[in-house]
Amino acid sequence: MSSTEVKMLLEKSKRKLKRAREAFSDEDYDSALGDAYRCVELTMRALLIARRMTELPKTHGGLLQLFARNLVETKAFPRELAKRIGKLASYRARADYEPIFT
Repeated sequence: MSSTEVKMLLEKSKRKLKRAREAFSDEDYDSALGDAYRCVELTMRALLIARRMTELPKTHGGLLQLFARNLVETKAFPRELAKRIGKLASYRARADYEPIFT
């Protein structure tokens, strides 16, 4: 894993954030949540790679656990912000899997 990979993940993250904002403006809230979560997920992956993590989980839950263990519990990342990421993950799942999400 390299700084090039970190850079690529962060660029992709920026594109997802742009899409999330566009979807929100269009009142497409399900898509906005999905893209916002993807933005955060890509950023978490980049942060873990930057900390020399070589094997990242393939699941959302695994990624959240690894992130918490390596960045939140070590106080390298704010706990309050990590809680918000957890809520975003929950909202994203509801938006993806519930027929009507409000």
